[in-house]
Amino acid sequence: MTEDELRRLRARVAGLEQENTDLRERLAYAWQEVDYIRRRLLEVKRTLQTGEPGQQPVGVLLPVTAAKLDAAIVRLRDVKPLPLA
Repeated sequence: MTEDELRRLRARVAGLEQENTDLRERLAYAWQEVDYIRRRLLEVKRTLQTGEPGQQPVGVLLPVTAAKLDAAIVRLRDVKPLPLA
C-alpha cells in the first residue's frame, strides 16, 4: 500500500469517526426530546377525566353508521318548531 492510499484511508476513517460522533450526538438529543414529550404526555394524561361507561367522550368525533344517520333524519323530520309568541 502506498503512502497516498494510506493517507486517503486515514482521512476516510477520520471522516467516518466524525460522522459517527455527530450521529451519536443527534441521537442523544432526539432521545432527550422523546423523553420530554413522553413526560408532557403523562402530565396531560393525569389531568384527563373519564366519563361514565357508555358516555360519549366530549369533543371526540365518533363514526356514525348509516342506520344511525337515517334514524336521526327521521326524528328531525318530526320536529315541530316552537311558537315564539
